[in-house]
Amino acid sequence: MASTQLISLDRVFSGLYRDLKPALELSEADLIEWSAEALEFIGAYPQFEEAVENLKVEQYKVLIPCGLHKILQIGLKISEGAPKGCPIYVDKFGNPPDCAEHPDDPCECPPAAPCDESGLVFADGACTDKSTIALAELWTEYYGNPFLTTSAYHNEWIPIRLATGSFRDADLHCDGCANLNSRSQMTYKIDHPYLKTNFKEGYICISFIRQPLDEKGWPMIPDTVHYVEAIKKYLIYKIKFSEFLQGALNPNVYTKLEQDWHWYCRQARNTMLMPSTIDEMQNLKDSWKRLIPQEKRYYGFFGNLSTPEHLSFYQTRRRAIW
Repeated sequence: MASTQLISLDRVFSGLYRDLKPALELSEADLIEWSAEALEFIGAYPQFEEAVENLKVEQYKVLIPCGLHKILQIGLKISEGAPKGCPIYVDKFGNPPDCAEHPDDPCECPPAAPCDESGLVFADGACTDKSTIALAELWTEYYGNPFLTTSAYHNEWIPIRLATGSFRDADLHCDGCANLNSRSQMTYKIDHPYLKTNFKEGYICISFIRQPLDEKGWPMIPDTVHYVEAIKKYLIYKIKFSEFLQGALNPNVYTKLEQDWHWYCRQARNTMLMPSTIDEMQNLKDSWKRLIPQEKRYYGFFGNLSTPEHLSFYQTRRRAIW
């Protein structure tokens, strides 16, 4: 699922023929390859397609998903059974909702909270007074993501860290070898075409980005004039390269083509990275404008990253007595 509207390269190619008016037909294979190069040079995050896949690790490895461009984050399922793709419905106190709140949910409904008395909520396996939890909100936010304190987090998924250390590239699971990572946390490393882990088997959920493709297998591009123009400039720059090498093209003209490509490449990247809607601007503000840094969002898979900060300061007002 891409975060922006995507179009085929046909629009770029039609514009290219309209601008160049070549006497001979250009090689379609060359144009596709050069277009992919231009996309890689631009490299803005929204041009890629976000994807999530559940994979089963066996014998310390699993095949990398097809089309993977970059890994965002990996979670390890630590509860029993295979993942069902079901969301975990909990609030910030760890309360599971009633089934009536999600009547269309195909997943198994979570158990109802055992707290029947008013003023009590179910948090971390016990009934707790709401006012007590409310006073601890600021403390919880300072010391970590509130989701980390819920039973749903600890019972379902934990992040897997990228492997580090001097022996991360060694085969630590050969017969008769000591596992040098026996004291480390769950980690992974990329060894194409495999993703290797320091645990023998289990279920992981991998979030990654990939290049979106159309029905013909061609790369798709964001539907913005900045990308269309940038890729056209790169195609013209590459088409004229052979003429420049043969001395048939004025060096000043070729320098101008190169400068145009560099300018439009930066324009396309910067335009795509800038927030363009009110909601994107508000999320950016709420994520950055904080008194207390959110240093542990990684361990909650960056959930509710744009939640605004809520600080409660109680100041005792005293009236001067004369």
